Amino acid sequence: MLASKEICEDNIEYITVANPRAGRFYLLPKIHKPGSPGRPIVSANGHPTNGLQSLLTYTTCLYIPIVCPRYHLSYQETLLVSLTVVSLYTNIPNEDGKEACIEARNTRETMDPWTKSLVDL
Repeated sequence: MLASKEICEDNIEYITVANPRAGRFYLLPKIHKPGSPGRPIVSANGHPTNGLQSLLTYTTCLYIPIVCPRYHLSYQETLLVSLTVVSLYTNIPNEDGKEACIEARNTRETMDPWTKSLVDL
């Protein structure tokens, strides 16, 4: 991506983790359920892919501002909805999810980084 000038040196510094470490697994107790079963969590803080995740989140938020209001992008009306989804990401068929991302990313005004590179990441 750097060689094809999709990203600059500053981006490389941003996505590179200086002292990478393995993800950390822990359980978060669900105190509202009988027996307080644990919800498995894998923290990627400091993981080698942590910077890439930040880059992908940022580029996603540029064209779907309603998903990421913390970036203060303008959007009009918002309906706040709360719901529970069981195993959200494991229930999305990989190819369908990938195609949806490609379609959404191809609507961007600025195509740097390129859609193919983002999907490959």
